[in-house]
Amino acid sequence: RRRPLWEFEIDTARQQLNLQFGTRDLNGFGVENAHLGLSAAGCLLQYVKDTQRTTLPHIRSLSMERQQDSIIMDAATRRNLEITQNLAGGTDNTLAAVLGKKVTPMGSRVLK
Repeated sequence: RRRPLWEFEIDTARQQLNLQFGTRDLNGFGVENAHLGLSAAGCLLQYVKDTQRTTLPHIRSLSMERQQDSIIMDAATRRNLEITQNLAGGTDNTLAAVLGKKVTPMGSRVLK
């Protein structure tokens, strides 16, 4: 079903998010000017509250990923660069395999 338009309003979103995080404002999260993202986050939070019908103590923070901080690649590019799988279908001599030897097990999982 469609969400009501008021759930996407920026003031409603800010109120929902501040209530969830126990804050007066969202300045500490670095998202104060991300109006579309805040509207979406507030509506999503309301949706989860409605569907779960319980408190959400595990949702304690908010962060924003910026497109300029990432590289977006299509499947063909990823395959040809052999980042996680070589052209034969294995994992030998891939970027992840080479770098995985240089990091901790947890760091290796994050890389993948």
